Amino acid sequence: MKRKFKRYRLKSSESRDLVEALLQNCPELSSLFPKKKVSLEVVEFQTAKGLQKVFLLEGSPVLVELYNKEVVPYIDAAEQISLRLPKVIVDLGAVPHIANGADIMGPGIVKVEGEVKEGNLVLVADEKYGRIIAIGRALRDKEELKNRGKSVKNIHYAGDVFWKIVMELRSRSKK
Repeated sequence: MKRKFKRYRLKSSESRDLVEALLQNCPELSSLFPKKKVSLEVVEFQTAKGLQKVFLLEGSPVLVELYNKEVVPYIDAAEQISLRLPKVIVDLGAVPHIANGADIMGPGIVKVEGEVKEGNLVLVADEKYGRIIAIGRALRDKEELKNRGKSVKNIHYAGDVFWKIVMELRSRSKK
């Protein structure tokens, strides 16, 4: 299904302000922007939840903005640059559920790498290949993550609307 979207370039001052604000809140994301001067392109689209955006740097997706204005790294960008965020490793039984948007439950967590505090952004990876399958927000501190119940809110996952928009952009550019 083709989705309507609007694609435009941000002014350099808008790009700079966005990146500075993002890095102030989450300095771990600095590796997404190797150069100080960045010029971001935006692909925005409407969903039932509201306006959402994918930010492109030199044609590649680096960030997504949710309907609530929260900005998080795009999965592939996090994978390609080995983003230094805490990582939650899940068992293979959890992967299909996470790929359908489910939150990460404590019993599905095999291992936690790095320091995790409630509210932190975390990468979610599968135990077999170690590939990042989602970006989430920790609902508990590291010591409690494996406990029963929801541990990580799934924010952006492989196969979601952002993923589909990027796949559509890539297929359009090949034509």
